[in-house]
Amino acid sequence: MIEFLLFILCSFILYQVFYVTKEFKSNLFLIMWGYTFLFVTPVIYIFYGGEKYRVFSDESALTFYLLGCLSAAFIILMLLFKVSLNRIKICKINLFISDFILKIIFSFCIVFVVLYILFYWREWPFFDFVSGDISDRPDIVKGTFQGFFIYSLFTSIIIPGIYFHLKDKKGKLFNLLFFIFVCFSMVVSGNKGVFLYFIIFNVLFEWKKIRLSTYLIIIVGLMAIYALIRLPFIGDNFSLSYLIESISERIFLTQGMAMPAVIELAKSTDVTMMNSNDLKYTLFNFVYGYSPGSMPLFYTAELYVRYGWLMMSFISVIISLVFGFGAFVINKTKDSAIRWVYYISLYALIMGGVGSANLFFFIVAILWWLLLTLSNGTITSRSGK
Repeated sequence: MIEFLLFILCSFILYQVFYVTKEFKSNLFLIMWGYTFLFVTPVIYIFYGGEKYRVFSDESALTFYLLGCLSAAFIILMLLFKVSLNRIKICKINLFISDFILKIIFSFCIVFVVLYILFYWREWPFFDFVSGDISDRPDIVKGTFQGFFIYSLFTSIIIPGIYFHLKDKKGKLFNLLFFIFVCFSMVVSGNKGVFLYFIIFNVLFEWKKIRLSTYLIIIVGLMAIYALIRLPFIGDNFSLSYLIESISERIFLTQGMAMPAVIELAKSTDVTMMNSNDLKYTLFNFVYGYSPGSMPLFYTAELYVRYGWLMMSFISVIISLVFGFGAFVINKTKDSAIRWVYYISLYALIMGGVGSANLFFFIVAILWWLLLTLSNGTITSRSGK
């Protein structure tokens, strides 16, 4: 009971800090979103006796409550550090990359993605789903798709960045076709996550003058895509009520329940020797009783089961400072391409943890951010007031 009340208090303070600093309007909204659906709703569900996905003991649930408290504290640190940097002035230094070189890089990236899609045209899970067949996602089951991780880096960081960079420089037809291409490159593998957050990014920061009816069309479209991917797994039991229940459960419950489950898993399994992906695969099997599959992990949960409270806290403080500084830098630019790089990096931190694959993801994101910054003709340095 005390742990639950402490969690509620920490969560209340976190939301108050978001409200006072108005950072819920910035890219840091995403970490508030992640905290809500990975901690708040699962904690309330567990406290009031929810049994679904209950593969963990009461002790692991209490540890999950305390982990939520510390996670709230680290997010508050991230917010306050970002706000404290707002007093620092920005100095611009002329340093740029030519448009010709930029066009070559953009063209190479686009051609690579197109060729990769075409090369595995008959193998993509999306087309199996359309035909009603069950297919394993290439990010979960290794096999036919060689170099898929590289492809996923392109479609989650680089290709959307190119779209946002060119969006205001091209006509409506080009933007529409490129938008469709970006969406298709994301969902063709059967992974809905990055595509969903790409749409959310557009709703939050790009589509500010669209009608309510357009939002309804977007919601219906997202539900249709989700239904298309889920239909082969459900078969004749599929219905509208199931669709609504499945989406609600996935958003508000399923992903967050992975954390008390991984705490329980770590009691009987040496997770320290697993890489991040193997841990998520093993966790899925532990929760559902079958494989293949993968479950997301908030970065504090993965750090805790690997290193314990002290090292988790130390690394989390560093992460808070790094991403707080990143939020400060991003808020000084109106370039959507650069904002996207930070946004998708925050998504990777929230949903993917801090494994070696994600570290490589962050390195690519930083390099792409530097390239986009140089393409604007300036790079920034910082000095005091």
